[in-house]
Parts: sequence; C-alpha cells; structure tokens
Amino acid sequence: MPKNEIYGKLEEVFGFNTLRPGQEEVMSQILSGHSSLAVFPTGSGKSLCYQLPALLMDGLTLVVSPLIALMKDQVESLMAKGILARKLDSSLTTEEVFEVFDLMKSGRLKLLFVAPERFSNPSFLNRLQSMKIALLAVDEAHCISEWGHSFRPDYLKIAQGADKLKIGLRLALTATATPKVSEDICNSFGIAPEHHIQTGFKRANLTLNIAPVPEEERDEKLLEMISRHPGEPTIIYVTRQMTTEHITTFLNSRKKLAARSYHAGMSTERRSEIQEEFMAGKCNIIVATIAFGMGIDKADIRHVYHYNLPKSFENYVQETGRAGRDGLPSQCYMLACKADLGVLENFIYGKRPSTSAIESLVSATIEREGEVALDRYNLSIAHDIKTDVIQSILVWLELAGYVESRGWRHGKYDATLLRPMNNLMAGHTPERQEFLVRLFDQAKQSPRNPNRYNFEVAAIAEKMGEPESKIAQSL
Repeated sequence: MPKNEIYGKLEEVFGFNTLRPGQEEVMSQILSGHSSLAVFPTGSGKSLCYQLPALLMDGLTLVVSPLIALMKDQVESLMAKGILARKLDSSLTTEEVFEVFDLMKSGRLKLLFVAPERFSNPSFLNRLQSMKIALLAVDEAHCISEWGHSFRPDYLKIAQGADKLKIGLRLALTATATPKVSEDICNSFGIAPEHHIQTGFKRANLTLNIAPVPEEERDEKLLEMISRHPGEPTIIYVTRQMTTEHITTFLNSRKKLAARSYHAGMSTERRSEIQEEFMAGKCNIIVATIAFGMGIDKADIRHVYHYNLPKSFENYVQETGRAGRDGLPSQCYMLACKADLGVLENFIYGKRPSTSAIESLVSATIEREGEVALDRYNLSIAHDIKTDVIQSILVWLELAGYVESRGWRHGKYDATLLRPMNNLMAGHTPERQEFLVRLFDQAKQSPRNPNRYNFEVAAIAEKMGEPESKIAQSL
C-alpha cells in the first residue's frame, strides 16, 4: 500500500503528520499481508500499528488485550475520533453484549477488543467463524511465552484459536521480549524472522539507579529519596501485599504523603477507585505489587521505585517503563537488598509441583472418558498443585490434543427470588415449568431467607439425571 495512504489517514483521523521509529515499517508489512512482531519501548505508539491499518482494511480487526481499563480507554479514544470500536468484557450488560454482536454481524464494526479468556469460549469462537477478520492484534504478547504459564494461561490458546478461525494476518506487540521470547511468539503466530521489528528497549529520558541497602535501613532510605521530589507522581513496587500496607502507613505517618496501597487482594471497586485517584492527580504515590501498571496510560510518572528486587529482568523493564511516557526526564531507583532473595526463591519453588504430582493430575484427567466437569480447587487439593498451575497444565493438555475445553461454568449458584415462584414460572411451557420445579426442589433454601436458594450443579445434575450443562444453562 502506498505510503501516502498511510500518512493521509494518519493526519485525517489521528492528527499526526509523522510516525515514530518502527511504526511505518510494521504498518507497511501488515498492509502488505505479512504477519509481524513489534517490540517497541513503552510509550512508543504500538497501538497505532493496528488502529490505523484497521481503517484501511476490509473486515474486523480483533484486538486481544489483558486489561478492561486499557480496552475501555482505547475504545473511548477511537470513538472520539469517529471510529466504530467496541469491547467485550465482564462489565457489559446482556443488552450491551448483543449490541456488539449485532454490530459485528452488520460488518460495520472496525475494531473489537477482547480479553484472552474469550478464546476459551466456544460460543464466541463460533460467532467469529462467520465473520471476516482482517487482522488479529495481540497486545502484551510476551505473556504467550514469558508469563503465559502464570499470568494468563489463556494467552497460550490465542494462536490455536487464530488457526481455527483461519485468521491469516497476525500482529503481536510488546515492550518486553528476550530473543527466546521473541522466537516463541514468532513460532506461535507464524511470523517470519524478517518481519520482527524491534526498535530497542533503551529510553534516553529514563535514568536507572541501583542503591544497595541493608534491610533495616530500607524504609528510611526510601523516605529520604521520595522527600526530595514532593508531589511528583510516583510508583513504588513491592513483592508482597502486606508490604504495600506497611510502606503506605509508614509514608503517611512520617510525612503525611498522599500514598495509597494497591494489590490483588483488594476488591475490584477499591482498586478502580485508587487507580482513578492516581490518574486524576488526587494522590501522587501508589505502593503496589505487580498487579498495578500494565496498561496504565499516565504520561507524567516521574519516579518508579523498586522497594523489593523485581522478579525478573523482564518484570524490571516492564515496571520501569511506566515512568516518563511523556518523554521528559524520569528516575528509576532499585533498593537492592539481599534479604529479598529468599522471598523470590519461595515464589519460584512454591509454584513448581513435583513430577509425581503432575503425573497423577495428568493421569486422572486424560483417563476420564466423555464430557466431564473439572474443578480446579478440588484438583488442587487432590494433587497438591496450586490452582493457577492446574490451569496452566490443563491448557497445555488441550494444546497437545489430549482434552478439549467446552468452556467454563460455575459449580455453584446462589439465587434470590425477587418475585413469587408462580410469577417466575409464568410464560414457560408446562414441560419447562415441571423441570424448573424439580430444579428448585433440589436446591438448598437459606434458613434465614426462604427466597434464597443455593444450587450445587454437579450434585443436582446427578440427582435429576440431567447434564450439568443443562442445569447451568437453565440457571
């Protein structure tokens, strides 16, 4: 495709007249029909590499992104530019989901953002079978290799899903990829080595500092460093959730700094509230585990501190990369403490099951015939393997062809009737009413609230002689 078409659309829609290093090369490859891997530093405009080509191609551009907040920001930005884009995630109502499906079916939708878990949803994949998909773009593509086993196992299934859907054109994007990780990504998506575009990791505006410090002096050292730059947006990364609370309390008590804790143990609502405060400048310091940061588009973060040693070099590059996205000078500090090594080793070995545990899990899984429901929690207890590792093993078994996922469903449901049972049954056929009555008869009623019922799907399905899928679907 001629460059003048790329630059014409760039200025017309996005208001730019120049591209950053690597962008033109990636776009030209995509528009010439070549799948590509783009490894660009944080803040270098990776998203434009699929947003602009999407406007020049016939069909839907499907974008895989790991975070709802990031999808939301991109959809709102694209809609403001007059581009029809939508996201599919757990925050949507049923009506909103069907609106997205209608737009897909009409062929008007240009970009659709989904989480990697959508590739484990047979219903969603069936809908895509009839769609003309021009491009599959996978953001944070290093998760396929570097973190796929522990971060989001369903990243491992994206390439297989693309093959099933016969999506020939793929674009993988990341800010972090070692040569081995890049090789894994290219092999997974069928990307030729010559179509791997890497502009380097170095960002001239970031200054990286390492300060060796004894454990007992670390808090005071951190306070001293932060006190030099009051009021400037700052992220402090720690390893454990309890440490976020300790550091936040320490900073607020000593200097009355506007610090907030952020970790995966908090409710979704509380995390969203803290993130919005930080983005709006209502608090300037976030003390966080690695649960915070990916997809955070705040340009003026001036300081990133590692109170604890990062888990890997790739983590360090990702986390420091959140500083200075506006191109202005920013500082990154690591408080290197030998005491952290034991914690990191526990993280590594705590998730590594024994060979015998893996063998017992695999045998118990693949020896079962027909359609079965697997409960990760029960499997974890039975085989002494952490639940997230269980999920990774099941994904690898599926990729190897030993099992096939039919999607996921809840094993238990709680339901509270908001209307009398007679009203609930109105409109159903007699056969359906008889089934629903039997279903509710098998549920457990709350002794405190007779309108509240608990359904254990597997037990009820066995008693009623019905498939678990029918019970779950009815609920």
